[in-house]
Formats: sequence, C-alpha cells, structure tokens
Amino acid sequence: MKYFSASVLGIAASAILTTSVSAASGSALEHPNAYSATQTAQTPIDFSSNATGDVLFSADSLTHHKELGVIVASGNVEASYNGEVLMADQISYDQKNDSITAKGNITFLQKNGDVIFADFLEVSTDFARGAGKNIRLILSDDSRAAAAELIRTGNRDTVLKKVVYSPCKPCEEFPTRPLVWQLKAEEVRHDQKQQRYEYKDASLEFFGVPVFYTPYFAHPEPNKKRETGFLAPSYGNESDLGLFVSAPFYYNIAPEADATLTPTYYPKENQLLLAGEYRRNTTNGSYELDGSGTYISSSNKEGGTTAGDEEFRGHIAGKGEFDLDETWRWGFDGTHVSDDTYLRRYNFDSSATVLKNQLFIEGFRQRNYAAVTAYNYSDLTDGTGNTDVPSLLLDGRFNHVGAPSKTGAYWSLDSSLLSIARSESHETFRLGSKLSWDLPYTAPSGEVYQLTASVLASGYFTDGASDPETAENFNGFSGRVIPQVSMEWRYPLARKHGSVTEVLEPIVGIYIAPNIGSNWKIPNEDSGDLQFDISSLFSANKYPGIDQVSGGTHFDYGVKWSAQGASGGSSHIYLGQSYRLRKDASVPVNSGLEENFSDVVGQAGISPNQFIDFLYRARFSQEDLAPIQSDAEISAGPESLRLGVDYRFIDSLADSGSYGDREEISLSLNSKITHFWSGNAYATRRLSAPKGMQTLGGGLTYLDDCFQFDARFDRSYYRDRDIEPNDTIAFRLTFKNLGALGL
Repeated sequence: MKYFSASVLGIAASAILTTSVSAASGSALEHPNAYSATQTAQTPIDFSSNATGDVLFSADSLTHHKELGVIVASGNVEASYNGEVLMADQISYDQKNDSITAKGNITFLQKNGDVIFADFLEVSTDFARGAGKNIRLILSDDSRAAAAELIRTGNRDTVLKKVVYSPCKPCEEFPTRPLVWQLKAEEVRHDQKQQRYEYKDASLEFFGVPVFYTPYFAHPEPNKKRETGFLAPSYGNESDLGLFVSAPFYYNIAPEADATLTPTYYPKENQLLLAGEYRRNTTNGSYELDGSGTYISSSNKEGGTTAGDEEFRGHIAGKGEFDLDETWRWGFDGTHVSDDTYLRRYNFDSSATVLKNQLFIEGFRQRNYAAVTAYNYSDLTDGTGNTDVPSLLLDGRFNHVGAPSKTGAYWSLDSSLLSIARSESHETFRLGSKLSWDLPYTAPSGEVYQLTASVLASGYFTDGASDPETAENFNGFSGRVIPQVSMEWRYPLARKHGSVTEVLEPIVGIYIAPNIGSNWKIPNEDSGDLQFDISSLFSANKYPGIDQVSGGTHFDYGVKWSAQGASGGSSHIYLGQSYRLRKDASVPVNSGLEENFSDVVGQAGISPNQFIDFLYRARFSQEDLAPIQSDAEISAGPESLRLGVDYRFIDSLADSGSYGDREEISLSLNSKITHFWSGNAYATRRLSAPKGMQTLGGGLTYLDDCFQFDARFDRSYYRDRDIEPNDTIAFRLTFKNLGALGL
C-alpha cells in the first residue's frame, strides 16, 4: 500500500496517462504504474508528496476517470487530514468539486476522539464540510448515538437529524431490553469550538418509556471539565420544614472563576432559600465566597409574635489564601450569620456552636516557620452564653529547627505570643519561648536513645484573674522559667516465625524538671483539655499547651508488641504507665496522673485479613485496673455486607466529676447489594443517662455506567430553640454527561 496527496493526485495521474496505450506492454514494464483512463491498477500505487496541508490517501488500487475528473481509490482506502482519518471500501475524489465521497464500511475518526460510522458520506477535501446517511457514533467516553442524517458545516460544526443518544450499554444477558435511559431529538448540533451538544425537540426515555420533553437541551462534551448549566437536583421532605426541591445552577464565568447558585423551595412554608458560591483563582492564590438567605414569617421563629411580618435570615462566608512572595502568604476564613440557629436549622453546618473567624499571615523559609493569626469567636449556644469564649485572640508563632551536627544533635526554638480579649471575663497577654537541644543515637546493638535538654520561659500579663478558692482578683505580671532534661530508650527486638515477623519493643523514658505546683495568677488558656492516653504517654509535657506543664521527675515505661504477616495480616499490643516521684497539685483530679503511679493506658489491634479490623484503646485505674475510658472499634465482613461497631465509655472518674458516666454505641452497615445497588445505614445511641438515640439514618444508591440514583433518610434528635428533632428524606438523580434533568 502506498500513500499520495490529493493536491498532486490529478497531476500525477495526467502525467501517467500521457504514455501511449499502444505501447502499454513495454511501457508497463518500464512504468509499472501506467494504465489507461478506465483501467484499474492491480499493483500498489506509488504516488507521494511532501506538500503540507494536503489530504493523504492510501489504497490497494486506483481508477482515474479523466473525462469526469474523478479518481476512485478502492480496497482498504484511508484518507487523513490534520489529525482526522476517513476509512472506507471505496473513496472517490471529485477534482472539479474538490470533494470526497466514501462508500462501504465507512469509519471517520475525528480529532476529538469521536468515531462516526456511516453507509454513505461525502466531505470536502479538508473534511470541513460534508453529509452522510444512516450514521452511528461512538463518542470519546464510549457513549453511543445514531442518526438518520449528518451534515457538517464549514466551521466544522456537525448537525445530526433524528438522533438517539445514550451513554448506557445494552444488557449483556438481554441485549434487546430497552436501555436504562436514552435521549431522542429531532436535531442535535455538535459545536466543536464550544465543546457542547445542543438538542432540539428532545425527549427522555426510561426503559423505553417517554418521561420528559423539552424543546431545547444542551450538555458539554464528555472530556470538557466545566460547562454552564444545571447540576443534579435534589428532592425530599423534612418533618419540620416539609417538602423541598433544590436545583443548583453552575456558571462557568471564566477559566479562573466559576459560581454555583442553588435555590431551594419549601412549599409547606412557601419559603425560598437562595444559596450561592463564587470561586476564583488569582495570579497569586485563590478564594471562595458563599452565602445564603431567606425571608420567614416572624411568627414562625421562636419569639416572633406578629403574623405577616417577615424577617431575613442568612449567612455569608469566605476563605482564601494568597502568596506574597516565595516565603510569605496570607489568608482569611470567616463566617457571619443572622442568628444563632440558622446554620443548623437549614443544614449548612449541623455542629455549629461557635463561629471562628481568622485572618493570618505565615512564612516558610528553610528550617524556619513564622505565623501571626487573629481570631474572632461568636458563641451560638443557648442560655446566657459562654463568657470564656474570646471576642478577639491574637496568636503569633516562630519555630526554628537547626541543622544536625556531625553527632546528629540539633537545636530547636519554639516561640509564641498570645493575646486574648474577652467582653465579660479576664484578659491575657503571654510571651513564651522554649529552647531545646536533642541528640538522637542508635547503638550498634540496635538500642535507640533520645537525649533532650530544654528551657521554657513564659511571661504573663493578666487583667481580671481570680483565685478559684478565695475569689481574690489579680491584675499584673507573672512568669516562670522551667528547665527540663529527658532521656528515652527503646530496644526493638525482631524474630521471624515462618512468614510472620514478630517485634517486641520495651520503652523507658525519664524526665527531670523542677516541681512547679499550681499558680492561679498564671491563666490556663491552652492546656485545659488534658487527655492522658497511649498517644501522650511518652510526652515530656502531658498537657497540649505551655500554660500548664508536667513538672517534677517522672518515669514513663511501656512495651510494644506486633506481628506482621507476609500476606498483610497484622496484630499489635501497646501498654504503658507513668510514675511520678512526687505528686503535683497542679494536675487535675481524676486526670489519671494525680497519683504517684498513673493509670495504665493501652491499645490493641488485630487485622488478620481484609475482612476483620479491630482496635481497642483504653485507660485503666491504677488501683484495680477497672476501665476508666474505653473505645472499641470493629469492622467486619466482605464488601457485600460490612458491619461497623464503635463503643465508647467514659467513667465519671475520668475528669473533674462534673459529669456522670458517659456511654455510647454507634453502628454502621455498608452493603454492595448487587453490581448496581449499594446501601448504608447508621445509628448512634446513648446508653448512659439521659438514654436515647442520638442519630439515625441510611441511604440507597443505584449506580451504573450511565445513571445514578440516591435516596437518603436522616433522623436528627437535636433540640435548640427553633431547632426540633427532624426527619429528612432526600432524593437525587444524576445522568452521565447530562448532569441534571428536571423531572
């Protein structure tokens, strides 16, 4: 098979035909490709051209009708131009009209990945214009279409007449069964420049039954990432607000910006809630803005009395990050609401009890990090409010880690600035800095050592501090300096049992610091939540911050055991305890650290295969090993039916005694019911007083290669002013390539 270009095809054929037919026998030997105007070449054609921008042909044989100006290529014919290829049993080139006609087993490969099959096709030599009959198409995402007629205009737009389109594949077991859905239209225009398909007089069929008609419809090409149009709608019912329908609209503003507008209508309340999002990338960062709003009758809101009056409820929020240079960036994240319960009532944030707004600047350079963040908090709880919630908090940090020396030792510096203002309580200003020196060492025997020496210095200016015992007030400066030296040792020992590797690792740490005691003049702003568990056992400071520090001399000791199978199964046990030479009055009662010997903390897990995962974390009383805190998680079963159980127990002795025993269990069930159907369910119940359900819900999903249907049920037991226990049922339909279609 040989190749030649259409632009030189006529010249080459004319030159060949000048050879005398009477000398055909001799001439044919000298010129193998010479033949008469009506003779078909039986040997491969030998035409070629180096010209660019031409249609290149290949074929088994060639016939030239000189008087008609038509050249016919037959047998495995292929014509290509500018990345598009036309293949057929026969292709005719009309020199006068500069057109190509294809017949028999026609396949047209377009540049965008679409493939056209046809019984008859006529196109211009640059493939810009054309027409065809009995068209079948395979689009780039493997979806299918068929049409009675195809017309391609000069701008390379393609128009199809009497079209059927669907991304759904026929059922392999029953191929004659109607498709899940298909779209029929009198006309479809494919705009290659806009990368979209536009339908006229379109109807949607579900399993062969028409369910929807629209005079116009459009959707983007499968490989186009963003396109203006409606997204998948949601339908449902809430026991409080009643029925609702939500139809998001996506607007592709520019390559660097887009927006989503989501109206939700509640017929029971005759209420329209409008929500919107705006996203934009800039040359040095990005930001997002969102908000929502609705008008309600004041009589429908708690405390409202005047029927007919309307009140606005809504919120506005935004966040963003922007680079200033290669080192520094700044950003913001904030939300403002019209009232306390709005976000929870309309399901924007079901756990919103405190709003945190922040503005920050931070820098990264080599081994240094610096940041300054300003926070503003708004209390959304009921009652009189929490007076400890800061109205303004300024947090500054600087961290440096030095390069390791030849011995492996390195220096580190952690500095902080904290300023807290409250409208109804004390105010605090703090400067703190911790300088540390660390020397890690691994002995030839495999023992691992970590030597650390540090000094923590912090100064406080307090306005309104109060002694909890005497109620004495203090306004002024206080501070402290705390040196500490620590050494940790661990010795991992490993051995193999066939395909199983077992590791036993004893761990010991000693931490030496002055006995600090309690000082009520130093406010505790960052160390109020002391959680003693296995994760904090080998911490020099058991507290999460620096306002409270683990002083005195204490020893931490524990042991880790693990087994790892070659096939992926594993098990582990981790137990430990802390011993303090002298009791520290500053340690909270019932924290597990108030006695010389601490409570015992541990963790155990087993995952023998992909069907079982078990993890247990606990804290046991040092007196009788009774469980003080327990958290057990288990996940078991195959993909077809996976059960999850999460049990939590906190004894009243686990904290200051302000609460009684707290016990809770959560269940989850996930199932891959069939190849197309899946479902899930969940429930959380409080087992301690006040007993009762906390959450309940589940969902069902149908998903195939072309369609998705989601149905969900959720039950909320939460109460807060105008928020009552609520049942929500929601449905969502998604059509592949079409997005949403209002039904």
